[in-house]
Amino acid sequence: MAKINKLKTLLLALAIAVVGYLIWYFLIIPYDYAISFYVKTTPGTVYEEVADWDKWDNFAAEKSTVVTSKKPYSEIDQLVPLNNTDLGLHWTFKGVNDSTTRVRVEIKDLKNSFKNRLTIPFSKTEFEDVMRFKIVNFKKKVDAFAHREFRVKIEGEAESPASFVVYVPLKSSMKQKAFNMMSNDGFLLRYIDSMKLRKNGNPIIEVTNWNVENDSIEYIYAFPISKTDSLPQSDLFKFKKIPSRKSIKATFNGNYRISDKAWYAIYDYALRNNIKIDNKVFETFLNNPHNGGNNLDWEAEIYIPIKD
Repeated sequence: MAKINKLKTLLLALAIAVVGYLIWYFLIIPYDYAISFYVKTTPGTVYEEVADWDKWDNFAAEKSTVVTSKKPYSEIDQLVPLNNTDLGLHWTFKGVNDSTTRVRVEIKDLKNSFKNRLTIPFSKTEFEDVMRFKIVNFKKKVDAFAHREFRVKIEGEAESPASFVVYVPLKSSMKQKAFNMMSNDGFLLRYIDSMKLRKNGNPIIEVTNWNVENDSIEYIYAFPISKTDSLPQSDLFKFKKIPSRKSIKATFNGNYRISDKAWYAIYDYALRNNIKIDNKVFETFLNNPHNGGNNLDWEAEIYIPIKD
């Protein structure tokens, strides 16, 4: 009798475990299929690539992917119409070190979820094949972009350079930063020459407000100059002293259009090392893009101040 009771107890426990697993698998777990992989770049760079991935079907005439929610540089939720169904994708990005990110994608077929969960454990499905193909191609694209287009080296803590500058104030999205810089370059240089001001260093950008939620920035494009007792008055051009600040420094090589990749590297470095940083950025550009050459030979020094 004792053995029978023990067997009944064991079978009941097994039945409860099976039922519990089935409830978790079919009703609680929020995705049908998950893929994890590593890429050789920072979370912010991968995040931006996912956010800009506007259509999964390369033959589609129009953009289709919709970002439904996001947590800058760590999570993105997307709605993706594909092959007569709608997919919900939840992406997470976590920095492993200065140059590697772990990416996880949780995928749910919003029209065929139950069918997928029923078949995936027992056979290879078309759903799995399509998802794996898309994600693997995405990984290859990001790895190639990070390898070919830029380099970032975290230098650690450093003092940003102090300077006295003449500048123009600007506002834009992150993607428009380089265009605005180039558009105002000749404008600012002509003013410096006409006012007989003496340049005293390389051009800089000082970001006074970096809004990571909507990817917008307020900033100045400036040239360091030698301060004189008498400065010309102008409605368009301003003067200011930029103080030195304790910062995290990175060296960037690549087209200045994508120098924000160094911002993301510093952002992730600070996060992993529990360093509180400001929403300000100081960039100094050591090469003249008008001279051409290999983009990877262009160098910039990037500083993000550490909060006091």
